[in-house]
Amino acid sequence: MNKKVLLGLGIAGLLFAMAKKAKQYYDKLQVRFAGFTIDELILTGNTTVTFSLDIYNPTSVDLTVNSLIGDVYVNNHYVGVLSNNNEQMITAYSASRMQATMSVSTAKLASSLVNLLRSNASNVIIRYNGNIVVAGVDLPLNITTNV
Repeated sequence: MNKKVLLGLGIAGLLFAMAKKAKQYYDKLQVRFAGFTIDELILTGNTTVTFSLDIYNPTSVDLTVNSLIGDVYVNNHYVGVLSNNNEQMITAYSASRMQATMSVSTAKLASSLVNLLRSNASNVIIRYNGNIVVAGVDLPLNITTNV
């Protein structure tokens, strides 16, 4: 066999093993919504909403969260895209708070709030469906919380 082919297969095997190990650790990460703030309500254009996420790492290995991006729904109505591209280390056996932002049309935000008030919902369900990149591996992340 050609040395380049063997080297390529070796690198592919190493990357696969690293991805499998990262997924093993990711599966133990616990991520939940910790709250949100509306940074500044802009009358025309877009308003920035900042979500706080608590990430708990119950493993013996420090993990780096490289980024996350995904869709946010409130009571099953799409609101916008939540993202964070700042790397953050989550040390072993500890929790860390990560901030992620969403830019949403002020008109859409107001409409969502009016719909919530009209629905007389006894609770508000916030759902995030997206991905999180941990140690360079892109993995699915889905969070649901009642407010």
